[in-house]
Amino acid sequence: MEDTICRAEMKLKFPKKFKHIVSVIIGIIVIIGLLLIIPVKSDLDAHTSKSFGNWYIKYDKDYYNIFGLEIYSDYDFNSIKYDELDFIDCYFSDYNSYSEMYHDIFGEEPSLNHHIGIALEIAIVMFLVTIGLIIIFFLFAKLTKSIIKRCSLELSKDGIIGNRKKLFSNKFLKLPIEKIDSIAIKNGIKDKFFGGETITIRTSSGLICFMCVHNATEFVDKTLEAIKAYKESNKPVDANIPTNTSGDNLEQIKKLKEMLDNGIITQEEFDVKKKQLLGL
Repeated sequence: MEDTICRAEMKLKFPKKFKHIVSVIIGIIVIIGLLLIIPVKSDLDAHTSKSFGNWYIKYDKDYYNIFGLEIYSDYDFNSIKYDELDFIDCYFSDYNSYSEMYHDIFGEEPSLNHHIGIALEIAIVMFLVTIGLIIIFFLFAKLTKSIIKRCSLELSKDGIIGNRKKLFSNKFLKLPIEKIDSIAIKNGIKDKFFGGETITIRTSSGLICFMCVHNATEFVDKTLEAIKAYKESNKPVDANIPTNTSGDNLEQIKKLKEMLDNGIITQEEFDVKKKQLLGL
């Protein structure tokens, strides 16, 4: 538009402070997740035992994190179908000694089962929730960016022309200067989150807002200047001020001024005569 005075620069741009906060939060989540899944101690319970006339060989090793929560466990439990005289109660100090006994009994290496502990379950849930929130955030940001990109706001000599796009609606704005009651800048939570500032335009029909404006101060200042200029140019004429003064009277006033400058008449005489000629 040739008569455009100022155009609002609207775009989604996350502030650096917001990016730093998000990075810190993600870093904290990662650290907590690592502390949850890194084992710092273990508890071994491996032995042979007799119960109800049957012999069993058992291996159970639990791994715990720094918080004392179980991460996971390796376990194996098998009955021994041999004469009870061939076995005695014994405990195994590590997996190798258990494996040797197991191999002697069954002729093969043990195949341990794994059980997920509460700490690993929490870590998995944290991971899935974090990934989910990140995906939702990026989808929301992309949608908001698309909406803001289709919005426009311009100030021209005729007034303000704009297009405010929402998710399910679109409002076209065309306001002459005289229809603008007020225009201001608003800084809220959304502005800190999305960047820029919000311009609020109040008219007789209500309040209209345009967010993510990065030159809001310039736009508002020029709009206020345009409103002021319009009011000045349309100021009502004072009835006491004469609008039509004849050329002869103006010539006489000029001559009187020359006489005043030359000291022929006094200032008081000049003022009286001037008022008479102007009809005041």
